[in-house]
Amino acid sequence: MHNCAEGFDAGFDNEFVVFLKYARRSASEIQSEIYLALDRNYVDKTVFKQIHDKATETKKIIYALIAYLRRSKPPKSLLDYTTTRLNDQETIMLSYHELRSTFEALNLADKPVIGHAAFRRFGDVEGGAPTVLHALLDSSSGLIMPTFTYNTMVTPEVGPPNNGITYGSDRDNNKRAEPFQITMPPDKMIGILPWILLQQESSIRTAHPILSFGGFGMDSALATQTLYEPLAPIGALAEQNGWIVLINVDHSVNTSIHYAEKLAGRRQFVRWALVGDRVVECPGYPGDSSGFQAIEEYIKPDTSRVEIGDAFIEALPLKRLFDAVQEIIKKDPLALLCERLDCERCNAIKSF
Repeated sequence: MHNCAEGFDAGFDNEFVVFLKYARRSASEIQSEIYLALDRNYVDKTVFKQIHDKATETKKIIYALIAYLRRSKPPKSLLDYTTTRLNDQETIMLSYHELRSTFEALNLADKPVIGHAAFRRFGDVEGGAPTVLHALLDSSSGLIMPTFTYNTMVTPEVGPPNNGITYGSDRDNNKRAEPFQITMPPDKMIGILPWILLQQESSIRTAHPILSFGGFGMDSALATQTLYEPLAPIGALAEQNGWIVLINVDHSVNTSIHYAEKLAGRRQFVRWALVGDRVVECPGYPGDSSGFQAIEEYIKPDTSRVEIGDAFIEALPLKRLFDAVQEIIKKDPLALLCERLDCERCNAIKSF
């Protein structure tokens, strides 16, 4: 409040914004202090949540006021115009401290997690995407992320029937396929954070030629992956009471649902990939994920959600997700399949 009052009395919007940023940081400090109070049993979880949520709401209001001041009052002079242009180039930057405070609100400190993320919705972050990754790493006990490489895949001329694929249809893509290498970047559709994770010292990556995973502090879980059990690290993570973290994405990219489908007995597929100068058969390839958002209504009560600016982060226990997926597939064998008429994998499951 004092920062807001002092900035308002300055009489100039650009100076007011400076003090509003101080106020925003003060709200983050309150969130940090309330974590300490909770750790030392000075407050219970109910009081903690009330204060933390109030600080989050305050920061949102400050964000909105800063954005309004950036847009308002056209310049009356050349000096005003220059100042306005400079202010327009300034951005509201998220800091590591703010991001970590947001992640910590999900209470993941003693939990390993599998993460899926879209960075862009965060807007401007001090230090860029690595700051988001470090905030997540420092707020959990270990991290796994998919580092899939679809550009290694080839389609043969013939293969097993009802395999959700048209054989001989991707000759041009076959020519562009690249042999898998442990150093190759993940597919672009997975986002930038998995690639940054692989750059961290002590991170490791599995060697599956299509469905590799990268991880930090999760060596034992990653070691469970084989060519025949590509999603095994997800099951191993669940056995360690692991959680899913969705950062600005929905369940249509939630790889853990594929593992739950397998537990429910849903059909898996075979795909092929280049490894060196040979083509390797890769069983256990999952179906299409376009219909996975339908799971949300079943797991919403067990999902924690926090917001920061325009961004959001959701977290959910893996075992609860597995139970929900198996339950709804048992009731409806076609649950979570997409509605596209041309989806070969979903059509193959429907006809199985």
